[in-house]
Amino acid sequence: MNKKLRQLGSIIKQLNNGLGPDILGVAQIENESVLKQLIDELTELGRNYGIKHHESDDKRGIDVAYIYDKDKFTAGSAFDHGSN
Repeated sequence: MNKKLRQLGSIIKQLNNGLGPDILGVAQIENESVLKQLIDELTELGRNYGIKHHESDDKRGIDVAYIYDKDKFTAGSAFDHGSN
């Protein structure tokens, strides 16, 4: 998992001319802990990332989430019936 997170982090850090994304939607996420590990991979960007995660009832474990810069956005209510 660490190798995959490092590889994803490397690509994500290149977005937005090397500034990282303001908002990043993700699907097929294992759990919120993995998202936190991904944010840790993005630390060098200096962004104040937050997570809005929804643990679905899907039997395959396909959760959805978005990572957002809390200095630019406030998390919406799209997932308010889920976690966070």
